Amino acid sequence: MTRIEDARERADRWSPFLSGLIARDLGTAQALADDADMPLMRRLRLERRRLALEVALGDLSGALDLTAVTARLSDFADGALDRAIAAAIAERTPGEARRGFAAIALGKQGSHELNYSSDIDPILIYDPATLPHRPREDVADAAVRIARRVLELLQG
Repeated sequence: MTRIEDARERADRWSPFLSGLIARDLGTAQALADDADMPLMRRLRLERRRLALEVALGDLSGALDLTAVTARLSDFADGALDRAIAAAIAERTPGEARRGFAAIALGKQGSHELNYSSDIDPILIYDPATLPHRPREDVADAAVRIARRVLELLQG
């Protein structure tokens, strides 16, 4: 039995969360491959599950050290946050360039040390001079709506 197979067997036996991910692994992989038009919220949720399983198995097998585990989790969080910001802006102002809205990562995300149970606590900022917004919409109101949508996409 390889180290990965052993890790997978232990995860399946001793971790209800990972056992559930293992049971859905093939379906998750297939769904991600088959559905190019999948809504971002669902895609991020499936990608997060798949990453959790891959990283956990790498961690349990010894193939990934602590630095690699936290880097993979942090990189995913950074990318997911960036994609959610881009999607929220595109939903509100189709065809506009993504500009005028950003996130500052704090805590474990900012130091690239996220673990399995870490939450991200970004500070969302906007530039009123460049943030795309709808005609006759107050730019501050647009920023709040974008921020709410970003959080909604990430919590899905």
